[in-house]
Amino acid sequence: AAVCNGGGSAVLGCASYSMCCSARGLSRISFEAKAKIWDIAGPWLLVHEAGGVMDVLQGSSPFPLLLNQDYSEQSFPVIAAPNLEIMNKAKTQIIIKQQI
Repeated sequence: AAVCNGGGSAVLGCASYSMCCSARGLSRISFEAKAKIWDIAGPWLLVHEAGGVMDVLQGSSPFPLLLNQDYSEQSFPVIAAPNLEIMNKAKTQIIIKQQI
Protein backbone atom coordinates (compact mmCIF):
# COMPACT_ATOMS: atom_id res chain seq x y z
CA ALA A 1 0.00 0.00 0.00
CA ALA A 2 1.30 3.40 -0.93
CA VAL A 3 0.33 6.75 0.55
CA CYS A 4 0.96 10.26 -0.67
CA ASN A 5 1.02 13.30 1.59
CA GLY A 6 1.54 15.85 -1.17
CA GLY A 7 5.31 16.04 -0.83
CA GLY A 8 6.11 12.48 -1.77
CA SER A 9 4.95 8.94 -1.35
CA ALA A 10 5.65 6.17 1.12
CA VAL A 11 4.88 2.49 1.43
CA LEU A 12 3.50 1.74 4.87
CA GLY A 13 3.30 -2.01 4.34
CA CYS A 14 -0.28 -2.47 5.50
CA ALA A 15 -3.20 -1.68 3.20
CA SER A 16 -5.73 -1.21 5.97
CA TYR A 17 -3.47 1.13 7.94
CA SER A 18 -2.65 3.32 4.95
CA MET A 19 -6.32 3.58 3.96
CA CYS A 20 -7.32 4.60 7.47
CA CYS A 21 -4.51 7.21 7.51
CA SER A 22 -6.07 8.74 4.41
CA ALA A 23 -9.52 8.77 5.98
CA ARG A 24 -8.14 10.68 8.98
CA GLY A 25 -6.37 13.17 6.72
CA LEU A 26 -2.88 12.02 7.73
CA SER A 27 -2.12 11.36 4.07
CA ARG A 28 -3.71 12.68 0.91
CA ILE A 29 -4.38 9.35 -0.73
CA SER A 30 -3.82 5.67 -0.23
CA PHE A 31 -3.54 3.36 -3.21
CA GLU A 32 -3.46 -0.42 -3.32
CA ALA A 33 -2.97 -1.95 -6.77
CA LYS A 34 -3.83 -5.59 -6.06
CA ALA A 35 -5.91 -5.64 -2.90
CA LYS A 36 -7.87 -8.75 -2.08
CA ILE A 37 -11.32 -8.61 -0.55
CA TRP A 38 -9.94 -9.43 2.91
CA ASP A 39 -7.53 -6.46 2.60
CA ILE A 40 -10.30 -3.94 1.98
CA ALA A 41 -13.42 -5.21 3.75
CA GLY A 42 -12.62 -3.65 7.12
CA PRO A 43 -11.03 -0.43 5.83
CA TRP A 44 -13.94 0.11 3.43
CA LEU A 45 -16.30 0.47 6.38
CA LEU A 46 -13.85 2.41 8.57
CA VAL A 47 -12.94 4.92 5.85
CA HIS A 48 -16.57 5.68 5.04
CA GLU A 49 -17.56 5.92 8.71
CA ALA A 50 -14.66 8.33 9.33
CA GLY A 51 -15.96 10.61 6.59
CA GLY A 52 -13.40 9.60 3.98
CA VAL A 53 -14.02 8.09 0.57
CA MET A 54 -12.84 4.82 -0.92
CA ASP A 55 -13.42 3.46 -4.40
CA VAL A 56 -12.15 0.93 -6.91
CA LEU A 57 -10.20 2.25 -9.87
CA GLN A 58 -11.29 -0.46 -12.29
CA GLY A 59 -14.48 -2.44 -12.37
CA SER A 60 -17.39 -2.20 -10.02
CA SER A 61 -17.49 -1.98 -6.26
CA PRO A 62 -17.21 -5.35 -4.52
CA PHE A 63 -19.75 -4.27 -1.91
CA PRO A 64 -22.28 -5.46 -1.07
CA LEU A 65 -20.80 -8.92 -1.46
CA LEU A 66 -22.72 -11.38 -3.60
CA LEU A 67 -23.81 -14.69 -2.13
CA ASN A 68 -21.94 -17.75 -3.50
CA GLN A 69 -19.37 -15.53 -5.25
CA ASP A 70 -15.73 -16.64 -4.95
CA TYR A 71 -13.64 -13.51 -4.40
CA SER A 72 -10.39 -15.33 -3.58
CA GLU A 73 -8.83 -14.87 -7.03
CA GLN A 74 -10.06 -11.30 -7.65
CA SER A 75 -7.94 -8.23 -7.04
CA PHE A 76 -9.38 -4.78 -6.54
CA PRO A 77 -7.24 -1.71 -7.28
CA VAL A 78 -8.52 0.72 -4.64
CA ILE A 79 -7.92 4.29 -3.58
CA ALA A 80 -8.84 6.04 -0.35
CA ALA A 81 -8.85 9.76 0.39
CA PRO A 82 -10.12 12.12 3.08
CA ASN A 83 -12.64 13.71 0.70
CA LEU A 84 -14.15 13.44 -2.77
CA GLU A 85 -12.23 16.40 -4.19
CA ILE A 86 -8.85 14.82 -3.44
CA MET A 87 -10.13 11.43 -4.63
CA ASN A 88 -11.25 12.78 -8.01
CA LYS A 89 -7.98 14.65 -8.55
CA ALA A 90 -5.94 11.55 -7.69
CA LYS A 91 -7.98 9.36 -10.04
CA THR A 92 -7.02 11.58 -12.97
CA GLN A 93 -3.34 11.12 -12.18
CA ILE A 94 -3.20 7.35 -11.68
CA ILE A 95 -2.52 5.29 -14.78
CA ILE A 96 -3.50 1.63 -14.60
CA LYS A 97 -1.31 -0.61 -16.73
CA GLN A 98 -3.06 -3.53 -18.36
CA GLN A 99 -1.61 -6.94 -17.52
CA ILE A 100 -0.43 -8.95 -20.49
